[in-house]
Amino acid sequence: MKKDYKVKIGIIIGIIVILILMMPICYVQKVEVYHNQFYTKEEIIKTSGIENKHLLDLGYFSMKEKISALPYIANVNIKYQWPGKIIIDITEKAPFAYVDFNGTYLCLNQQGQVIEQTQERYHEVPLIAGLKFSSFKNGETLPIENEDL
Repeated sequence: MKKDYKVKIGIIIGIIVILILMMPICYVQKVEVYHNQFYTKEEIIKTSGIENKHLLDLGYFSMKEKISALPYIANVNIKYQWPGKIIIDITEKAPFAYVDFNGTYLCLNQQGQVIEQTQERYHEVPLIAGLKFSSFKNGETLPIENEDL
């Protein structure tokens, strides 16, 4: 008799949990993006793949990885706030200077890391001339051969 009672309560609790998880409050309803300058809120949301996701479908590490792959993103912090709200807080890499490289420009941050390679200078930052290097990798410090400048 006691076993039947426990099984029935377990089934009722299971049904209640399933019904709660099916409710709209368990879906992402609102996304807030903070501290974004180089990307729009829409670009960040689209890149994250967060739209119309269920609470149990949210892959925080995957979303963070996708957003972090954008060139100007230094760090991403993602929080879920009940009910149905996601907060994405971004730290961006600030352009510091451009360097010529084979007819293109390398945008560098203050630490000398390459943010991106572009055909045009989009930011009003200085163009540094006279640096010697033969290769580079995005996200890494520019390997300057003539550091005595």
